[in-house]
Amino acid sequence: MAAVKLESENSEYERARRLLAKARASAPSPRVLMKSAKLEWALNDLQKASSLLDDAIKVFPDYAKLWLMKGQIEEQQGMIDKALETYNAGVSDDCIKNIWQSEIVIKYFNFFLVKKMSIVSAYVDFASAVRRKTRLIN
Repeated sequence: MAAVKLESENSEYERARRLLAKARASAPSPRVLMKSAKLEWALNDLQKASSLLDDAIKVFPDYAKLWLMKGQIEEQQGMIDKALETYNAGVSDDCIKNIWQSEIVIKYFNFFLVKKMSIVSAYVDFASAVRRKTRLIN
């Protein structure tokens, strides 16, 4: 990962991409997949970043940062309803266990505040999403 950072800092993006592709093939961890998507996002290849995040979420559905990044990209693309669906889907077991420490929870509430909804509406909607997930888990 240090080599990827070095290549990126030196604007050697193709080399960074190749290193990340090799890392994904040999040791696909949530961190490697997230870094891959982050590089594509930084290079403004939102389609590739989204595709990488979709693949990562299939393998690591409980890794909240993947859901968070996917929702942020969808917001950037103007797909607000899709972003909300993504944030809803990202409410996982881990988020429920550590509910107020999760970045995705903070993003979820900010999403509602930006849409000028009350914090009460945001809480009610979030609690509803948590209940739906909890029912699916149990």
